[in-house]
Amino acid sequence: MSGELINEKENKKIDIRIIRLLANDNSCASDDSFNFIWRSIILMPRTLYSHGDHMAQLGKVTGLLEAQTKIQAEVLKAQKELKIIEQKHLIEKIKNDKKEVW
Repeated sequence: MSGELINEKENKKIDIRIIRLLANDNSCASDDSFNFIWRSIILMPRTLYSHGDHMAQLGKVTGLLEAQTKIQAEVLKAQKELKIIEQKHLIEKIKNDKKEVW
Protein backbone atom coordinates (compact mmCIF):
# COMPACT_ATOMS: atom_id res chain seq x y z
CA MET A 1 0.00 0.00 0.00
CA SER A 2 2.78 2.43 0.85
CA GLY A 3 4.36 1.71 -2.53
CA GLU A 4 1.14 2.76 -4.22
CA LEU A 5 1.05 5.99 -2.21
CA ILE A 6 4.62 6.75 -3.17
CA ASN A 7 3.79 6.14 -6.82
CA GLU A 8 0.72 8.37 -6.58
CA LYS A 9 2.78 11.15 -4.98
CA GLU A 10 5.49 10.73 -7.60
CA ASN A 11 2.89 10.82 -10.38
CA LYS A 12 1.41 14.01 -8.95
CA LYS A 13 4.88 15.57 -8.86
CA ILE A 14 5.44 14.53 -12.46
CA ASP A 15 2.05 15.97 -13.46
CA ILE A 16 2.86 19.27 -11.76
CA ARG A 17 6.24 19.41 -13.49
CA ILE A 18 4.64 18.67 -16.86
CA ILE A 19 2.11 21.45 -16.32
CA ARG A 20 4.88 23.87 -15.36
CA LEU A 21 6.93 22.85 -18.38
CA LEU A 22 3.96 23.29 -20.70
CA ALA A 23 3.19 26.66 -19.14
CA ASN A 24 6.83 27.63 -19.70
CA ASP A 25 7.20 28.20 -16.00
CA ASN A 26 10.80 28.57 -14.86
CA SER A 27 10.17 26.97 -11.48
CA CYS A 28 11.68 23.75 -12.88
CA ALA A 29 15.43 23.93 -12.86
CA SER A 30 16.76 24.26 -16.39
CA ASP A 31 19.37 21.52 -15.94
CA ASP A 32 16.69 19.22 -14.53
CA SER A 33 14.17 19.84 -17.32
CA PHE A 34 16.13 17.84 -19.91
CA ASN A 35 16.32 14.82 -17.61
CA PHE A 36 12.69 15.30 -16.66
CA ILE A 37 11.55 15.29 -20.28
CA TRP A 38 13.47 12.11 -21.09
CA ARG A 39 12.28 10.49 -17.88
CA SER A 40 8.68 11.30 -18.82
CA ILE A 41 9.15 9.90 -22.32
CA ILE A 42 10.69 6.70 -21.01
CA LEU A 43 7.91 6.23 -18.44
CA MET A 44 5.17 6.66 -21.05
CA PRO A 45 3.63 3.34 -22.09
CA ARG A 46 4.42 2.33 -25.64
CA THR A 47 2.88 -0.18 -27.95
CA LEU A 48 5.38 -1.64 -30.33
CA TYR A 49 4.06 -3.06 -33.57
CA SER A 50 5.95 -5.27 -35.92
CA HIS A 51 5.78 -4.68 -39.65
CA GLY A 52 4.03 -8.02 -40.15
CA ASP A 53 1.36 -7.22 -37.55
CA HIS A 54 0.81 -3.83 -39.13
CA MET A 55 0.41 -5.32 -42.60
CA ALA A 56 -1.94 -7.99 -41.26
CA GLN A 57 -4.10 -5.29 -39.66
CA LEU A 58 -4.15 -3.34 -42.92
CA GLY A 59 -5.19 -6.50 -44.75
CA LYS A 60 -8.07 -7.04 -42.33
CA VAL A 61 -9.26 -3.46 -42.73
CA THR A 62 -8.99 -3.67 -46.52
CA GLY A 63 -10.96 -6.92 -46.52
CA LEU A 64 -13.68 -5.37 -44.37
CA LEU A 65 -13.92 -2.31 -46.62
CA GLU A 66 -14.22 -4.52 -49.71
CA ALA A 67 -16.94 -6.58 -48.02
CA GLN A 68 -18.79 -3.42 -47.03
CA THR A 69 -18.63 -2.11 -50.61
CA LYS A 70 -19.97 -5.40 -52.01
CA ILE A 71 -22.77 -5.51 -49.45
CA GLN A 72 -23.76 -1.92 -50.22
CA ALA A 73 -23.86 -2.73 -53.95
CA GLU A 74 -26.10 -5.75 -53.26
CA VAL A 75 -28.39 -3.65 -51.07
CA LEU A 76 -28.74 -1.01 -53.78
CA LYS A 77 -29.50 -3.70 -56.35
CA ALA A 78 -32.14 -5.25 -54.08
CA GLN A 79 -33.69 -1.82 -53.40
CA LYS A 80 -33.98 -1.15 -57.15
CA GLU A 81 -35.64 -4.54 -57.70
CA LEU A 82 -38.03 -3.90 -54.81
CA LYS A 83 -38.93 -0.49 -56.21
CA ILE A 84 -39.70 -2.04 -59.61
CA ILE A 85 -41.88 -4.72 -57.98
CA GLU A 86 -43.73 -2.09 -55.94
CA GLN A 87 -44.30 0.00 -59.06
CA LYS A 88 -45.68 -3.05 -60.91
CA HIS A 89 -48.07 -3.77 -58.04
CA LEU A 90 -49.16 -0.13 -58.01
CA ILE A 91 -49.80 -0.21 -61.79
CA GLU A 92 -51.85 -3.41 -61.39
CA LYS A 93 -53.83 -1.84 -58.58
CA ILE A 94 -54.55 1.26 -60.69
CA LYS A 95 -55.66 -0.94 -63.64
CA ASN A 96 -57.99 -2.92 -61.37
CA ASP A 97 -59.43 0.28 -59.91
CA LYS A 98 -60.10 1.65 -63.44
CA LYS A 99 -61.91 -1.56 -64.42
CA GLU A 100 -64.15 -1.30 -61.37
CA VAL A 101 -65.02 2.35 -62.10
CA TRP A 102 -66.06 1.73 -65.73
